[in-house]
Amino acid sequence: MPKKFSLKYVVEDRTDGVLRFYFRRKGQKKIRLPGVPGSDEFNNAYYDALNGKMKEERAGPKLSNKGTLRWLCEQYFQAAEYKKLDQRTRHVRKLIIEHLWAEPVKPGSSKLFEDMPLSALGPKAIRVLRDRKAETPEAANDRLKALRAVFNWATKKDVELALTNPARDVAYFKSTGDGFHSWTDEEVAAFEERHPIGTKARLALTLMLYTSQRRSDVVLFGKQHITNGWLKFTQQKNRNRKPISLEIPIHPGCSASLMPAPAAISLSW
Repeated sequence: MPKKFSLKYVVEDRTDGVLRFYFRRKGQKKIRLPGVPGSDEFNNAYYDALNGKMKEERAGPKLSNKGTLRWLCEQYFQAAEYKKLDQRTRHVRKLIIEHLWAEPVKPGSSKLFEDMPLSALGPKAIRVLRDRKAETPEAANDRLKALRAVFNWATKKDVELALTNPARDVAYFKSTGDGFHSWTDEEVAAFEERHPIGTKARLALTLMLYTSQRRSDVVLFGKQHITNGWLKFTQQKNRNRKPISLEIPIHPGCSASLMPAPAAISLSW
């Protein structure tokens, strides 16, 4: 049963366990409000509806049918397993899923993957979604990884929204190419000559060379992480699920770049 929200004419509905918001004024059809309260998307739609300016296409996405791919993914977006992911990971995964479920099951067909019943969504259908990104193998693998995550969650004994994981039976594409070029000693020396100690560029290079940490960690390093010649921090990746804390001795080659760096030109110093 829909219940009133704090905003005038707004009600929330958790039909099928999915939280949705509607603008419902007496004597008018209810309007689906996109996004979540407080977001720009939601606020703009709310005030348009309040002022009678809501366009028909702004009514929000259609409601999913229970037992379909879209319905399952919407349940996943509400699950703790999804919410525990890093914000960036959640954002990217949601974009991938929303893009693939909006594709037609066959070229030119009016039927979309979002409406496909879970009983019909086997490895063959998953392979079609993968192969549509065959020219960009990493993008294809990202699709597969996202779907595997959804069905891994859905097949858990305490969830049981799907009987099997069809994505598990579809293989990832092998990575192609030689990867990113690794700098040679000569290239490092040329960079250091161009960017002397005390510059932000030199500090960034030094931290990357002598800590071997990810960019997401390096950009956050600051004086608060240094204690008695040691760099102590918690890695950003998986920090909300399986945090890994490290203590790294500061290499002599790193000390020279850290000490003279003024706050104005450091990464987070």
